[in-house]
Amino acid sequence: MKHILVCLSLLLSLNTTAFAMDVQDIKPHTPSKAPWSEQWFYYLSDPEVGYYKISFQTYIQGNSPNMKEAAYIHVAFAPIDGPPKFYDYFFDEVQLVTNEDPDSESFQFVVPDVMYADEHQVSINLPEFEFSMQWTGAHKRYWQRLFNPGEGPFGSISSLPFMDNRWFIYSMGTPTEYQFSNGQVSHQGKGVVSIDKGWYTTVNAQSFIYLFAADENMQLMFTGAQPQGIPIELWAGRYISENLDLTFYPAIKGLSISHEANACEGTFHLEIRKLFYRIEIDAKAPMDSFYISTMPTVDLLGATDPVMKSMTATMKLKVYKFGQLIEEKEIPQSFLEFGDKEYCTSLPH
Repeated sequence: MKHILVCLSLLLSLNTTAFAMDVQDIKPHTPSKAPWSEQWFYYLSDPEVGYYKISFQTYIQGNSPNMKEAAYIHVAFAPIDGPPKFYDYFFDEVQLVTNEDPDSESFQFVVPDVMYADEHQVSINLPEFEFSMQWTGAHKRYWQRLFNPGEGPFGSISSLPFMDNRWFIYSMGTPTEYQFSNGQVSHQGKGVVSIDKGWYTTVNAQSFIYLFAADENMQLMFTGAQPQGIPIELWAGRYISENLDLTFYPAIKGLSISHEANACEGTFHLEIRKLFYRIEIDAKAPMDSFYISTMPTVDLLGATDPVMKSMTATMKLKVYKFGQLIEEKEIPQSFLEFGDKEYCTSLPH
């Protein structure tokens, strides 16, 4: 165990950009092998309406003879005053356009007659619903630094050449205008969208927990995972409010991280510490608010268990400095996710 911790410390201290992710990685990548999944996530918050989640991905089945990419689109709407709605679609045709300029973030993801996305907007038109959003302001990057603002929360660890999977946060919060209609309700207005991105060829995590919430004045993301074959659990995250901006660098559970998770009751308690600060978070979601996600983890990459996700968790947050409570919030709607060995196995797949 001592040797593992020493090696991990060296990895945490790496400052190489040879394989580092950056904001330009919002563009599509050339598949390295099959199976393959490249996934864009958009979390749109309108406090007067609720949350929208838009996820689209290209994928290649493991037995694909020609490495042809297909498309999967997932849309979820969790209103503040009603049950969530979920939509899933698969398409054989997808068109990807990427700007070859290494300094450009320009790209296009197109499912003909159905969907268009680029670095400024997303629009989807289907008989069941119509949705569109356009950025109206600057992105708030995860890392506030010039040389690599788009690297993942786990830093250089996620960018090491032997890691098959990549994941990074493109924006913690971007001002947005949007329109949505599903034949029953229609909304249009302004909100904040948070964007992250990943591309994968294997299942790298033995466990996975994710917390997220955002509005115009507050953005929060904490996530932890135990990589395959490594007997440690790593956590990282960031909390931004009107008065605070705290980034928590990758840390090991048991050192500056402790938590209690019970996916079968929909509860999670997290304590995460840094030099002068400590954050405590209690999250709880009704069990009937969780939905099961199997794409790409189970269906494509062969994970044993899926991911269970709620978009209607309540959250209580406390921030301490030098042991004194300096900020306290109750967040009425947030995301709570459990995956892999954290998944509640009494739920149906």
